[in-house]
Parts: sequence; structure tokens; C-alpha cells
Amino acid sequence: GIKQSASSSAVAKALPTSTSVNVGHSKVTILIGDLAAQAVSFTIQ
Repeated sequence: GIKQSASSSAVAKALPTSTSVNVGHSKVTILIGDLAAQAVSFTIQ
């Protein structure tokens, strides 16, 4: 698959404030915390 990440996926998994939304074959992970340092990770399988 193709992976495009704005930040480390390990950080997204480590933070309890992350929200994962599955849209079709795409998984969007949004970190809810400091909006100034908000990271969005897109994974397309």
C-alpha cells in the first residue's frame, strides 16, 4: 500500500487522544491535543 504520514505513526499510536476514522479503504488518524502541532496521518491500503 501507499503510506503518507505528516508525523510518526508511532506517536499517533502512543497518544491516547488520537482518533482513527475508517473511510472506505483509507484510515485517517487525527491527534487531538495541541492544535498547533496537530498531526494527521493517512494510510491507504
